[in-house]
Parts: sequence; structure tokens; C-alpha cells
Amino acid sequence: MESQGGVWIGTKLDESISDHFLKEYDGGKFDRHALHLQPSEYNDYYLGYANSVLWPLFHGRTDLLDVAHGQLAAYASVNQKLAEATRHLITDDDTIWIHDYHFIPLASELRKLGVQNPIGFFLHTPFPTTSDVHALTHKRNLLDWLSAYDLVGLQTQRDVSAMIEVCRTVFGGQMLSDGRIRCQGRDIWPASFPIGIEAENFRRTAEAQKPLAPQIASGQRLLIGVDRLDYSKGLPHKFRGFQRYLEDRASSDSPLTLLQIASPTREDVEAYQEVRRELEQITGQVNGRFAELGYIPIQYIHRSVPRDYLAGLYRRADIALVTPLIDGMNL
Repeated sequence: MESQGGVWIGTKLDESISDHFLKEYDGGKFDRHALHLQPSEYNDYYLGYANSVLWPLFHGRTDLLDVAHGQLAAYASVNQKLAEATRHLITDDDTIWIHDYHFIPLASELRKLGVQNPIGFFLHTPFPTTSDVHALTHKRNLLDWLSAYDLVGLQTQRDVSAMIEVCRTVFGGQMLSDGRIRCQGRDIWPASFPIGIEAENFRRTAEAQKPLAPQIASGQRLLIGVDRLDYSKGLPHKFRGFQRYLEDRASSDSPLTLLQIASPTREDVEAYQEVRRELEQITGQVNGRFAELGYIPIQYIHRSVPRDYLAGLYRRADIALVTPLIDGMNL
């Protein structure tokens, strides 16, 4: 956006504003607008349907689907209001790019308002499998929403294959010779676009930082993990695996400390609270069993860490351990 320009539009929780008009914010090199949501909308749309239904569904955790009355309606309503608030900003030569599972219905709502512009969608999570989609009530909505897009961007070829399989077997879509899928009378092009951070910028940040060693004695090795505190990240599995290493390691091995930074996220969702309790319990058990004077096996930090400080930790670490059970390529 900084290099190309444009308009960035999102949502924001703000109980002091009751209308559904876009508010403009200073965006520097590009324009920023936000649709303000009431707490009830935020709870049912964001914490509810988006993150208690779609997020676990897209990460293969259908056992965690928590569908409450009114959540689907709130999810659809917020996207409808965002489309209505956005319509006046769209000009004939605009290309519209919609991001992630929070806004899947947005293109459909814009089409209802007469928008004929090219609309692309990019999913920052895995695409669900056929068997998982069958666990979704009102799953026909997913097809109706996706069929409004011209291009659906996914992160891996596995995700492209999953979407094609879902469209064909669940919704009866027709595969075309050019790689597009014909659904609901529209042709959708699913394609993979692997993403990542701006590596060169982060390299410069890391080089400018001194290696940091928080409470790590000389001669000790540092194993680092940096994740959101989310059940998809496999953090309890990582901690149990590290415990197994401590049980089996040779006495001659130099001490190894696991520094796990788990930034808070969606703390009002019960499934996330359960993961936090489990991690804190495992940390206490492992440290109580294996800690010595001058050595703490697991250093667990439940807060966000500034990017430049994180770069210094990466420079100090001997090993980075990334263990998601299933994941997108997060920005």
C-alpha cells in the first residue's frame, strides 16, 4: 500500500459511535477508513462466528466449533454494513482486494449493490478440507460468498486443491480447462500466492541489534519459539516435546533453555483460555522438576515483544522451533 497507494478499509470496536459510517484516519502514504462496531456486533461477528466457527473450521478443529444463536446473522450483517459504507468510495477503475476469513461475504454484498469491479480475495489461513466443510451448518453460504470473487488467493497448492475439491464434491462446481471453477454461474480462479515478511528489512533490523540473553548463563544454549497463543500453534506439544528431551538428554549436554514468547490473542474465547492454562501448568511442572540454581528450563512470556527486541533475541538463539499443527503463513 505504501508503494502503490490506495484505500485501506477495516473495522474497529468503538462503543461510543452508534452509526455505521466510515471514519477516516491519517494513513500517511495511503488512506485508512474504519467501520466502527458496537460491542454486541464485535462479540457475535468477530469473537463469535469468525473466530469460534470459521477459525477452528479452517484449522481442522471441528471439535472446537462453537455456534451460538445470532452469530451467523451478525457476521453477515457486519459485512453488509461494511459494503454499504464502502460503496461510495469505489470508482469504476478500482480493483478491490479483500483479506481473510472475517470478510468472506463482502464481495457478495458489494455485488448486490451493483459493484462490477474485479474483486480478489486472499485467505491468510489454510482452506478447510471437504470433511471439515461438512461440519459447517449453512455451508451453502460459503459457496455463495466465494462465488462472488474473480480471484481467490491461497497460500499453498494444497489449499488450492482443497478448495477445488470442496467446490466440486460439496457444491457441484465444474472444473474448467484453464484452472478456473464454475460455481453459481460465475468462474472463480483459485491460485496459490505464498507470502512472507519483508526479509531484507528484518535482516537490517537484526543486524542493528545486539544479541540479547535474558537470564541465560554463559555456556547455555537457547531454543526460541515465537507464536500467538493459539491452539493451532501446537504449543502444548512443543512444551511436552521439550520435557521429553530433558528426560532423555545426556548429562554431558550443555544446558538448553526454551524461551517461548506467546503473544496474547482472542483472550475472551474459551478455547484460547484453555490453551493458556495448559501452558502455564506444563511450565510449572517442567521447571519444578528440572530447574537448578542458575538454570530455568522454560522461560515463558505471555505478552507481545517489540520487533527490534525480538530481532536481538533471534540473534542470540541457537535454535528456532516452529511447531504449528496447521497454519497459514502469518505476516
